[in-house]
Amino acid sequence: MEKEHSQIRFEVCIEDYRNYTWQGKLTTEGRVIEFKSDLELLLTIDKLVSNRM
Repeated sequence: MEKEHSQIRFEVCIEDYRNYTWQGKLTTEGRVIEFKSDLELLLTIDKLVSNRM
């Protein structure tokens, strides 16, 4: 059985660059999530995508 894939849209706003990493806000589905590193951003996106599958 094949799963249907739904789309999810992200808006990433990089507000600062300190200690060789990004800080900013991720907006998706009406929520704003702040992140303090590029790794935190990627882990947050992975979590959001995984929960939708």
